[in-house]
Amino acid sequence: MRTRSWQWLSLAIVVVTIDCHWFKHPSAVFRKVDGTVAISAGESTQKRPAHMGDGVSDGDVVVTGDESHARLEFDGGNLVDIEANTSLVVRPKGGAATQFGAVLLSGSLHAVSGVKGLHLTIGTPFGMADLGGKNAAFAVDSKGLSVLVGTVTVQVGSNLKTVQAGQTLSIDGLVVAVGAAQKTVTLSPMTFMLVANPLQVQVRRAGDTKWKAVKKQDVLNEGDAVRTRAAKDTKLAVANNGQVALAHDTEMVVGRAEGTTDGQQHASYDMQVGEASIHLVGTPDAPASHEVDVAGKRVKIETSAHDADVDVRAAKDGDTRVVVHEGRVTLADGTIVKAGQAVNVKNGVTGTVAPLADTQVQLKADTSAAIYFDQEIPAVNFTWAKSATAKTARFELARDREFSKILVAEDVDRNSFVYDHIETGRFYWRVHQGDASQKGTVLVDRESAQGDCPKCKRVNVIDDTGEQTVVYFQKTVPALTLRWPPNSTAASFKVKVFVDGSFDDPLITQDTKEVQIELERGRLGEGKYYWLVSARDAAGAELKAGRMNSLEIAYDNAIVDFGLREPTPNEKTHAESLVSRGEVQLGAKLFVNGKRAEVDEKGRFRERVDLHKGDNEIVYHTIGTDGLDRFYVRHVTRH
Repeated sequence: MRTRSWQWLSLAIVVVTIDCHWFKHPSAVFRKVDGTVAISAGESTQKRPAHMGDGVSDGDVVVTGDESHARLEFDGGNLVDIEANTSLVVRPKGGAATQFGAVLLSGSLHAVSGVKGLHLTIGTPFGMADLGGKNAAFAVDSKGLSVLVGTVTVQVGSNLKTVQAGQTLSIDGLVVAVGAAQKTVTLSPMTFMLVANPLQVQVRRAGDTKWKAVKKQDVLNEGDAVRTRAAKDTKLAVANNGQVALAHDTEMVVGRAEGTTDGQQHASYDMQVGEASIHLVGTPDAPASHEVDVAGKRVKIETSAHDADVDVRAAKDGDTRVVVHEGRVTLADGTIVKAGQAVNVKNGVTGTVAPLADTQVQLKADTSAAIYFDQEIPAVNFTWAKSATAKTARFELARDREFSKILVAEDVDRNSFVYDHIETGRFYWRVHQGDASQKGTVLVDRESAQGDCPKCKRVNVIDDTGEQTVVYFQKTVPALTLRWPPNSTAASFKVKVFVDGSFDDPLITQDTKEVQIELERGRLGEGKYYWLVSARDAAGAELKAGRMNSLEIAYDNAIVDFGLREPTPNEKTHAESLVSRGEVQLGAKLFVNGKRAEVDEKGRFRERVDLHKGDNEIVYHTIGTDGLDRFYVRHVTRH
């Protein structure tokens, strides 16, 4: 029976055809890519690595490797979580509802339908599973198809089988009822799935006193404890909508996970010590929540208008820090920490709720901005004019101008929102307050040298002509080559370079047998110089006096916007302060850490910046003649 079921699946794949229309509009988009995930336009074509944000079209095959995972989002908010060592082909399913789906070739997956009325259909060894465009979720592997939430219709040949939450459709007998549908469905132990490094992570089972090694993927039941050492990327998948990433030296005891037929899901666990990042996927109609016991106190994490993204840190002395990137958190004493905020609990006393980061990168609504960073992306403070009538504002951050790919959506009761998980790329943001709206755009990119390339071998050759030469530079004086005609009677040449007005004391005197000398970049500073070369015989006597050449090195401010000479990227120092210098575009305004900087007539600046112990983030904010706000972030470490 098992063999025939998988053969049915192979037969179903044969009828998949490729229509160019689907390449113009992707059937699905990668929302998560962890580990080795490849995509190809068919099973026999060459595979290419998949990245978050990539589109997947009809006929494309997605394959995950060992310890890998991917999430595809179809139209209507339908999600398919693809587990490790899984292969599926994306295909459309015709119908008035513009239905999309996929065929599972091998492996296992979790599928969750959205709430926008668009059906999600998955081809499985047991039949075509249709989630019906309502809140529903199921898991499928080689053993069977289990419905976790809602109702799923499975078509087996010409027959339709209805499988409800708490029921399983398996190969043996096709339909096996394991429990009637109920309001609250307790999810199976598979909902706590640990993905870890067996050498650095241990588990203590409920009722046991010994810590034992784990598999790369292991199941945790209620009461089981997990602890990490120096491990990285230890993840705990909770139900089908949550993930807990454990930092090193962290210990946690898992509790229960349960869901309801209307899509709500909940989980709980006890964090003994360490740090965890918790991410929940939810919607206003199908919220998700986790409860974490930290130092004996309950921390409730909830999704709001979008997802929840929270960091919880528990120290050995019982102190706690909670950082809310998205969603909201309610502490045991009733304190509410909203998205963009953080709070510390010390000696059992809750501190003041404050913005999660102190940042000088402040974006204003109805403007365009760019952020350039050298080491890590800074936190961003989005600000807007507060409405006189509206009590709250809906803040949204998206990857596209149409806001169909929303990354953050939060209801905010203030006129600013601090976010520190922004990535590289171009983003669009807007704020709704009643009927009024404000918007802005921001580009985030790694800082480039803007034409300054220390390792590039650019050659500026200056010939011995007896005439004047002017070399213009911007950020650093380039390397120079002084060259002269060959002399068959000369055994060597002597080159002298003088600073204008100092002809008795050469700045450079160099003997060579070549017909040129090279001066490294920066050897000559801005100013006027003279140079000459004379031919010498084998004894060093002068055969022929050279002619005097004039050389001027002049600064030319023609840069696009900003050039920073000091400090250098990732600079380290023991000093309490440093001098920062560079250039800005003529006519531009410059602020260094929020303070207006003085700029000379050539656009150059020189500012002293105080440093504290540890990492220092220096923000250079320019307002160019084009009206664009640009932020350049440089990190300096003071030992």
